[in-house]
Amino acid sequence: NWVAIQRDTVSTFDSANLVTFNVPVAECGSQVGCARSYVDNSQKSTGTYYYRVTAKNTIGGGNGVLEGGYDPSTGAYLQTLPPELASLNPGFIGYGSVTASSDAGDAQSLFVLAAPLPPSNVSIQRTAIDAATLYWTDASTNETSFQAQVSTNGGTTWTNLGALINRNAAQSAATGQVLTRTATVSNTTNALYRVRATNALGSSYSVAVSLNDTVAPTAPTALAYSWTIASAVNDRATLTWIDTANNNASYTVQSCVNTAANGNCTAAAATWTNRVTGLPGNTVTYTTGNLARAVSYSFRVIAINSVGTAASTINAGLAP
Repeated sequence: NWVAIQRDTVSTFDSANLVTFNVPVAECGSQVGCARSYVDNSQKSTGTYYYRVTAKNTIGGGNGVLEGGYDPSTGAYLQTLPPELASLNPGFIGYGSVTASSDAGDAQSLFVLAAPLPPSNVSIQRTAIDAATLYWTDASTNETSFQAQVSTNGGTTWTNLGALINRNAAQSAATGQVLTRTATVSNTTNALYRVRATNALGSSYSVAVSLNDTVAPTAPTALAYSWTIASAVNDRATLTWIDTANNNASYTVQSCVNTAANGNCTAAAATWTNRVTGLPGNTVTYTTGNLARAVSYSFRVIAINSVGTAASTINAGLAP
């Protein structure tokens, strides 16, 4: 009336991983030689699996002897497998779904194939202002390639970083290897990086990581100013600059009154006042609040991250 299809990680079918699928075969009736098949779509980890088919009715059932299997140590099949199994490459581990069929009582062993596991221990560290190294650990035994990727819009879209890293059979079968990819870092504040592992069955992706601040940012360039009238006695300065840093977390804008007592804002002891702090790291303009007219000012814009700072200064002269 039905068959019990059993899957286990050991040929004795007595481990804690044993799973049984009961499949009705009423349409076969008493017909001898009625061909049946079953697709195992359940969630499985990678590895070697054994399948056994037992015919049952209301009286009982009988398990046949273990006749088949695949020996991973020698690469030999212990009996002729159905074409859909024999065509699988035993050098790879993991398909999430395979179609298997066997006569009642046979046990088939097969290497189950699946997409590779995602790379682990991903990190990226800056080695210079415009360079960084991406690191990851091979966590799978069936990848055919790795591809580093970068996103500059918070992970919405990803662009390949460098060439594909192809893996030969020996590299694919091994795990734990630490791999690297050197990246030229452009002006992409808060960029994210990840690694894709791929084989013929699909791809998996590592967690996304952001660039570590291992060096201080570069100072903004082309700092310029313009004045606008704010009131009868006050003016405002609009500052613009080029954001050359690709690892700054924020900007601070300061002002200084150009007086002899203040070292004309060039002395180390000159007093600078924060006009604003915490501007986003990709900011390129800022307008001050009201500044007293007929006073001479200097301004400086400071790029900041956890490692250090870098500033550009400009003397704006008298507020008109």
